Amino acid sequence: MDNALTLVGLLVFFGYCGWQIWNWYRNRGLTRAEIIGKAGEAHIVAALKKLKTKQAILRNVYLPHPTDQGAFTEIDILYIDKRGIVIVESKNYDGTIYPNIKGKDWTYYNHGQKYPFFNPLWQNNLHKNALEQILPGNYTDNLYPVVVFGNHAEIKKLRPDQRLKFGIFYTRDLAKHLTRHFEGRSVVIDDEKKAELLELLHPYLNASEEQKAAHIQYIQNKHPKDC
Repeated sequence: MDNALTLVGLLVFFGYCGWQIWNWYRNRGLTRAEIIGKAGEAHIVAALKKLKTKQAILRNVYLPHPTDQGAFTEIDILYIDKRGIVIVESKNYDGTIYPNIKGKDWTYYNHGQKYPFFNPLWQNNLHKNALEQILPGNYTDNLYPVVVFGNHAEIKKLRPDQRLKFGIFYTRDLAKHLTRHFEGRSVVIDDEKKAELLELLHPYLNASEEQKAAHIQYIQNKHPKDC
């Protein structure tokens, strides 16, 4: 019995060490903010995978900026459902969020510090405009932008019905709200159209390191408060 317990303990220990090494390898070279952001996106993807009408989930889609020539805008997650396309802007903040629906900047507080960040509704509307320039009209009629905060965030000043109106959710509620949003809608993306969509979007996946660096520099110049 003691030998069996010792063996189990060793397996758990080495499994934990392997997991830590894998995480280190996967996240090497990333800043703490980037690691937190990736974790938030992973939680959202896990929630989206539960939806039975899922067609595809794409991450980090770099599209030509709709107004600034030569620049890019990055969609965190593009969820393709049989009944439409969801544009997900992920904000994995664990502080208190104070939205300003009509203003350029929102604010979040964490450990006594105040941080401004660019209005994610405006940011995601920009993503929607960029996507409309890429896709045919039969797809753009079925776009649904949402902003998703991590489960440890606390959104102030907005009632649940207001958050629903503007498409602002917590990760834990996303699958439920998308199910309600698409309820009763007809299928617009079958397997054939899914293949067409993926072919159209393929050039905007797997951005080069040069593209990513240029995009980060663009964000730093455009919205220095977010950096």
